Amino acid sequence: MPFARWIGVETLALVLAVGGCTRDRASLEPTSAGLEARGCERLLVIGMHGVERCVPEPGPDEIHLCGVNVRRDATELRCPDLVEADDLEGVEQLERLEVLICEHRYSLADQTLERISALSHLRELRLTRGQITDRGLLSLLRLEELEVLDLASTNITDAGMATIIGLAPLTELGLRHTAVTDAGMTKLVDLGELRRLDLRGTAVTNAGLIELEHTPQLEVLELEDTTVADAGMVAVGKLSQLRTLGLRGTPVGDDGVAALAQLGRLRELDLGHTAVTDAGMATVGRLPVLEVLDLRGTQLGPAGGAELVGLTQLRELDLDGVPLGDAGARHLAALAGLVSLHVHYTGLSDAGAARLAQLSSLRRLDIGANDLTNAGMAWLARLTELRELDVSSNDLTGEGGLDHLANLRELESLGLHDTRIDGSGLVYLTGLASLRRLDLSYTRVVDRQLVHVAQLERLEWLDLMGARVTGRGLVHLRRLTRLREVLVEWQQLPARSIERLERAVPGCAVVEISSSD
Repeated sequence: MPFARWIGVETLALVLAVGGCTRDRASLEPTSAGLEARGCERLLVIGMHGVERCVPEPGPDEIHLCGVNVRRDATELRCPDLVEADDLEGVEQLERLEVLICEHRYSLADQTLERISALSHLRELRLTRGQITDRGLLSLLRLEELEVLDLASTNITDAGMATIIGLAPLTELGLRHTAVTDAGMTKLVDLGELRRLDLRGTAVTNAGLIELEHTPQLEVLELEDTTVADAGMVAVGKLSQLRTLGLRGTPVGDDGVAALAQLGRLRELDLGHTAVTDAGMATVGRLPVLEVLDLRGTQLGPAGGAELVGLTQLRELDLDGVPLGDAGARHLAALAGLVSLHVHYTGLSDAGAARLAQLSSLRRLDIGANDLTNAGMAWLARLTELRELDVSSNDLTGEGGLDHLANLRELESLGLHDTRIDGSGLVYLTGLASLRRLDLSYTRVVDRQLVHVAQLERLEWLDLMGARVTGRGLVHLRRLTRLREVLVEWQQLPARSIERLERAVPGCAVVEISSSD
């Protein structure tokens, strides 16, 4: 189809005018994104919906890369959106570049690495989800100053590890979701300076972990979604410098955790969805400087929290899906330093909320999918430092106890999804001047109640999916000049009402989502 018919002759004329183009010097060049209008004051990328990106033409000291203009003396480049391999053409001109990050770029391939190999000062390179192969890695051997390499979700195999060891002294290596196995782990003997190693989603097993003895300086080890189990933790437990350990989704149990007892410097531990039970908490509770602990989806019971009371440095705790009950909440109340707590679907009632109200330092609390009632919301009012609160899927009705939240002046995010509130209590939120995110999806909020939402001047994100809101309700939102995104169900609102809101609030997008998504 001719481009003029596809985009429309009038639209094309407008596009060129916006770009400061004239017919005698403008050109339309095909790209992976559609077309680019060049020879204009501004570079226009034109897709199926018209102008999708508009940037000035590069100046004399700039080049156009990854959809943006980059100074030739730049030391860092982060590709802002999906790009094709050709979009890195010319990257070799950035002679001072030290950091290059192009993540989730499916078409980046070996020829891209050839261009990158000219960047002699490069220290950090992250190219994820591309079509990079073992052969392409050979180009990187020219990068003598490289310290950080992340090749997650690429086509790297054990054969590529033979090239990677030639990049020593690497301090960080990311191999998440690659085809590296235990055979590749044998190459770690030549990477003794490694500080961070990401093996999530690989086929590495307990046998491969034995090779960690060659990386005694390791500080961060990610093993999420691998088959490593209790036996493999013996090798991990010898890494005395370890600060962060991720074991989520592995079959590690209480015996494996016991092998970690000597990790006295461990600050972050992820045991989510492992086989750990209350018995394993005896070891965890003696890790002296632990600050972040994830136990979501484990088999802990109400007694498991008793072993954690000695973790005086603990700042973040995730217990989502753990059957704590109100009895377990009693132990959590002793963790006075907590700033973030997730207790979604843990069997808490108003009595449990009363226990958590003692955690006066909390800034983030997810207490959704429990048995909290309007009365229980009174306990949460004591948490005056809260920035984020989610009480979704609780037994809140009518006003929903929102009157108790009126004094949470620092609150920035509030989740009320899937509650039976009717919106009458939204009037109590109008004084929350810091509120930026509000989830009212699948509530009984109606059009007239949005007049209270309209008083939240800093609101940026609003979820109205499944609420009893029509196009009339959107009229109230037109005064929210900072609003950037409103979520609604597909065909929940008339297209005309959506268009009027988007015109009234520049930069705001109403996103229609199918309930089956």
